[in-house]
Amino acid sequence: MNAPKFAFCHEMLADAGLDFGRQCEFLARCGYQGIELAPHCLAEAPHLMPPSQAAALARTARDTGLEITGLHWLLTAYPALSVTEPAPQVHDVLKGLVDLCAALGGHVMIHGSPKNRVRPEGISDAELTDRLAQVFAPIAEYAGAAGITYCIEALDPSQTQTITTMDEAEALIGKVAHPAFRGMLDTRSASKAEVLALPDLITRHRETIAHVHLNDRNGLVPGAGADDFAPVLGALRDYSGWLSIEPFGATPKGIQADARETLTYLKAMR
Repeated sequence: MNAPKFAFCHEMLADAGLDFGRQCEFLARCGYQGIELAPHCLAEAPHLMPPSQAAALARTARDTGLEITGLHWLLTAYPALSVTEPAPQVHDVLKGLVDLCAALGGHVMIHGSPKNRVRPEGISDAELTDRLAQVFAPIAEYAGAAGITYCIEALDPSQTQTITTMDEAEALIGKVAHPAFRGMLDTRSASKAEVLALPDLITRHRETIAHVHLNDRNGLVPGAGADDFAPVLGALRDYSGWLSIEPFGATPKGIQADARETLTYLKAMR
């Protein structure tokens, strides 16, 4: 059994007023090993961040004993950009974010950003997959050359109509056909969108999953809702990547208490 590696997605800590140094110090004290970053929390145009600034953030994390796992919410800072009706600059932005991830020392990028992947009207599934593959194929090649795995995230239909299941993600991965382009599991979206129970879904897509977001279907941290994560972690026993907690809200105790308590909850299962 692989020892789990736990990270925490930082945007709610940033929203709570903690600067990056205090975010890292707090998570390290809790016992986390990694921090996952949302670019829009770092700069207005994060794809243009100077390498020296990214290196300083990497040092801050490293000095507390944390690893920056990589990036998610990739296009939140760019509301006008779309991967389903792409403008030429979408490649420039995504390649700039690959460069940022590499400068931060990260190794994985999670492409969620539901508002930047609105499904065009009248397009078939096959046409949509072809269009997305044309966008992501050069990004996969660029990410692979930088030593970064680029993951497409299946999001439930309340967020988007583009790639809502892991089967659809696998179809796109097959079309892109590059080893740096993989899939990931978001437990909240999967609980809402998939027919299979999470352990069976993990077994079915074991070769696709290169990253995991853990969250209850209510949007809170694991342990703060009705979902039982013991079978999920059991199904992930041979998974060697990061288990990154991604909450979308907090209990009345606050996000810091939630971050502490969910790690205790999850570690008790492994």
